[in-house]
Amino acid sequence: MYAPAIFSGFVNLGHEVRPIDYDSFLTKSTHATDKIYNRIQNRYHIGLGIKAYNKAVIKETYEFNPDFVFLYRCYGIYGSTVNVIRKVTKVFTYNNDDPFSGVPSHNYYSHYIKSTRLSDLNFVYRQKNVEDFKKLGVKNVRVLKPYYLSNQNFPIECKKDIPVAFLGHFENDGRDMTIKKMIDAGINVTVFGDEAWKNAPMYESIKSNVKGDKRGKDYNDTMNRTQIVLVFLSKINHDTYTRRCFEIPATKRLMLCEYTDDMNEMFPENEAAVYFRSPQDLIEKCKYLLENPSEIDRISKNGFTRLNQIGGSEIDRAQEIIDAYTNIA
Repeated sequence: MYAPAIFSGFVNLGHEVRPIDYDSFLTKSTHATDKIYNRIQNRYHIGLGIKAYNKAVIKETYEFNPDFVFLYRCYGIYGSTVNVIRKVTKVFTYNNDDPFSGVPSHNYYSHYIKSTRLSDLNFVYRQKNVEDFKKLGVKNVRVLKPYYLSNQNFPIECKKDIPVAFLGHFENDGRDMTIKKMIDAGINVTVFGDEAWKNAPMYESIKSNVKGDKRGKDYNDTMNRTQIVLVFLSKINHDTYTRRCFEIPATKRLMLCEYTDDMNEMFPENEAAVYFRSPQDLIEKCKYLLENPSEIDRISKNGFTRLNQIGGSEIDRAQEIIDAYTNIA
């Protein structure tokens, strides 16, 4: 849903945009063999669908003749395809995962990394990857931070009946142990997550506090009902912020996040957000805030105001991409 959001961002800014959806090049059959074929194509970026996808990008580029082609997580686009379309226009890439993490494998990103060497500009999610690419000799790399969706993440008037919640995936970085410590300390915390939470080492101890994943309207409604919304940062991706860091203030809720310098620069500590540096620190700050609802209200409003100052929607990010094009055109 985040790629179509960038598409909508360009459209909302008054630009003509033509999308090419990779999923349309997967087989729609539900036969077991076809499902396996799709998995192979997605995993190794080979197959007839991938070839058709590359041909479609070339054909559309030559027919439409756009100012630039924006490759959003296009792991199946070949370097040869980038070379062909660069003869008529500029090429930008974007990737939000860390291609140097080794997950799911280094080869998984091989076409994408080759494309970065050939493209005019490469947008990445985090500063770490700017440095990673520099080591490979790719210097035309800059950060494009994540964004909230303006039509899905917004404040609503409702009862704030969930004291503390984390809405997100499980990662084996100790977040389940932190949740257990919060429960043991008497904090009413709820996890809204997917099936991966059942793999958490502490799952049996916290499962009564783990509820189903929330999406779309339910995600926004649940966040709005929550007094304190937690943020755990992905260690696999070496994140110093995440998409949720923009979604939470967009709903005018208090964000209680692991501390990073990047986060503090965007949302100053104890003014626009609250940060924790250890599980015990998290517990103490949760208790203080729940005992002082006026502080929750103050920081929540400040976070919303700060977000509007720095910009964090899909339209803001689309404008950043347009500005980058203007500067190099």
